[in-house]
Amino acid sequence: MAKLLICGDFSPTKSNEEILSNGRIDECIGKELVSIFNNSDFVALNLETSLTNLVNPKTKRGQINRSLPATVNFLKNANVNLCFLANNHVIDNGNDGVLDTINTLKKNGIECMGVGINREEASKPYIFQYKKQKIAFINLSNVEFNEPENGEIGVNTYNPLFSFDLIKETKSKVDFLIVVFHSGIEYYTYPTPYLQMICRKMIEYGADFVTCQHSHCIGTYEIYNEKTIIYGQGNFLFDDSSKELEKTGLLLQLDTYSGTVQPIPIKKNGALVMLADSETSNEILEKYEGRHNELLKEGFINECFHSYAIAHKREYFNSCVGYNKIYKFINRISGYSLENYIFNKVSKMRIYNMLDSISLREVFTEVMKSYRDEEG
Repeated sequence: MAKLLICGDFSPTKSNEEILSNGRIDECIGKELVSIFNNSDFVALNLETSLTNLVNPKTKRGQINRSLPATVNFLKNANVNLCFLANNHVIDNGNDGVLDTINTLKKNGIECMGVGINREEASKPYIFQYKKQKIAFINLSNVEFNEPENGEIGVNTYNPLFSFDLIKETKSKVDFLIVVFHSGIEYYTYPTPYLQMICRKMIEYGADFVTCQHSHCIGTYEIYNEKTIIYGQGNFLFDDSSKELEKTGLLLQLDTYSGTVQPIPIKKNGALVMLADSETSNEILEKYEGRHNELLKEGFINECFHSYAIAHKREYFNSCVGYNKIYKFINRISGYSLENYIFNKVSKMRIYNMLDSISLREVFTEVMKSYRDEEG
């Protein structure tokens, strides 16, 4: 049998770059995790940064990730075979940053996937033979300032007009197909209703296993058509936050013959990571299983998502209108009466219509791209 190890988000930061660059993996992840890595037939992880010395930040919303190229020594010594690059940070430092990342990985014998100068190149599956079984990975990401366009390198973004056909076509060529989808709401431990529909459709089109990364927290899982879908692995090693949900994660040990998945709990160890002790592991898995049972309840996923949306209503609306700090401050001290004065219900319904309508959203997206591309 092929025993694959799939790891979550990996992004070296200033707090751990030096020790990761030294490549002494037992000091980085502990002897127990080293043993798990060494006993796996194939190791893959999500590289959510660019390995480059260049500082060329892309115009986007959110933080810019960049890591020292020397941190590849950790990946090499941990026997990582494949890095997933279809995410929202690998292109943070432009074309040259991506090319540096690809070259650094390949010089150290590590394959990568999920990026390209166009959709055809970015969407290429990674296919390999293990004994008598042909196995494939497809790597997809949310759209988040990361599409290939205008000669700029981008990642394989999810698009229902292309992604499902890619899954179907790839499955016709292999025995076992794994989809790694960089999607989900950060620090939300359940799938959204739409994400669940997408992942189930991936199974229907031929995926044998689907895992969602990006949420930076452990989520849950479900069995659909006798196939496993993971909604949130959490981080592997991403020391950029002290949030409680980021202190644990799951490695996934996948048997490609039976399709069974064994979650392996890990926890932060200072700026690094280690195998969770038995007490912590049991607690993690108990909560993980509990969320799975909740997911089975009729109507739960919609109710939970609605509650999340209402709890974060102002945060998302402020983002929609530009997240202006002066407006945000005055609105708060006015008891949020400024929001209702400037944006009455009719105004808010116009914004809703712009986001909800396929035709209007396409125009609105093109307009906002023009602002992105303006000088200054």
